[in-house]
Amino acid sequence: NGIYSREFNEPAAASVGLQKNEKVKSVLNYNLDLEIATNFEIKNSILSAPLTGRLVMLGNDIAPLLSGYFDVNKGVVLAKDNEFQVSQARVQLPNEVGQPAQVFLRAFTNVKHLNQVYRIEMNVRGPSNNLAFEFTSDPPLPNGDIVNLLAFGTLRDSAESTLSSNRNSVETAQYEALQALFGQAIGRSINRN
Repeated sequence: NGIYSREFNEPAAASVGLQKNEKVKSVLNYNLDLEIATNFEIKNSILSAPLTGRLVMLGNDIAPLLSGYFDVNKGVVLAKDNEFQVSQARVQLPNEVGQPAQVFLRAFTNVKHLNQVYRIEMNVRGPSNNLAFEFTSDPPLPNGDIVNLLAFGTLRDSAESTLSSNRNSVETAQYEALQALFGQAIGRSINRN
């Protein structure tokens, strides 16, 4: 049994008693292969989910090398006041130092606006330092409306939708802002080398 409850973006513990340019000798050599089969859960302000996977740790205490993967098949991702139900997620840790983890996440949420409930699906994929987001909805909405619904809880009004001269640039800015909000939370969570 295990639980991880620290925030993903908390700084690592500082070395105690070392001077600024003092060299550190390696004390520990790692050769661990851990299988996470059941009863391990992550609970913090971003994610609440059980996970499974495999973690391989080689190297030493100065230069550890992590590889492996983590799978989440249910759970909750909290982003911008929206609770997304995870339907599938995988984080693939590379076996090269300095390479970002690869992320795949599929989650959904239901957002009510007036008398209509919209099921919004979020797909996230790519390297953790440059995540790509895709949003779809049922019933279908344009990307700008999905972004407004998630970020502000409202749809664009009909007067705004008739103005098309700046629409693409506004939608792009809104989408990038929402992607940045999700990406910062998720990317910082995973991209810790």
